[in-house]
Amino acid sequence: LEATLRVRRRGPLLVLAAVAGLIEHKFRRSPEDELARRTRGEQQVAALIRAGDFASCGNVRYRSADGIDYRIVCRNNVALGKARETFDLSWCGKLDDELVPRESCIREVLAAKVVRDGNVAVCGSAPTGALKLECEVGYWTNRAAVADDLALCGDVAADFRVSCEDAVWMKRPVSRRAVDCASVSAGVKGECEAIVLARKDAKNAFQICEGIADPRLR
Repeated sequence: LEATLRVRRRGPLLVLAAVAGLIEHKFRRSPEDELARRTRGEQQVAALIRAGDFASCGNVRYRSADGIDYRIVCRNNVALGKARETFDLSWCGKLDDELVPRESCIREVLAAKVVRDGNVAVCGSAPTGALKLECEVGYWTNRAAVADDLALCGDVAADFRVSCEDAVWMKRPVSRRAVDCASVSAGVKGECEAIVLARKDAKNAFQICEGIADPRLR
């Protein structure tokens, strides 16, 4: 009797477990199903990005198995593309600020716009004082390096003047102009000497350049 009661008590539990297993099996997606869903999601997002259709990104419903929300991917790509195309900082504000940081977008747009317009006043549209200062430093540093004119570094904020002068000095060996590496700051002296040495030793220039830390100079 006791054994019979144990079986009867376990009976409903076994049935529930079996039903749960059937439901799980029915709704579990196969690798092929997931690949097809991912392909459809990627194609939908790619089409919206090409069209620059930010509003329709809200209709994307695909989330990948590893948790990536393609609606956010779509919005980020469209917004970043629009910001680069129009130089309109308001598009940077539409980024999710996690996958794509808004500040990075603002920094990139300001840098491109100030070069395009050739006017440091562009930096005044920066939303924070730090970004405005960074934009102004970049503008004057670029002008000084392009003109090979150290005097222009005088317009740079005092804390960044040395880095501006370094940019001017470091462009000289890159452009094959004579330069005295003793003139640069300690922070880039090694790179300067490596570039000068690579110019003299063409046979080992590649190996010498590989040792330069700054990829822009390498």
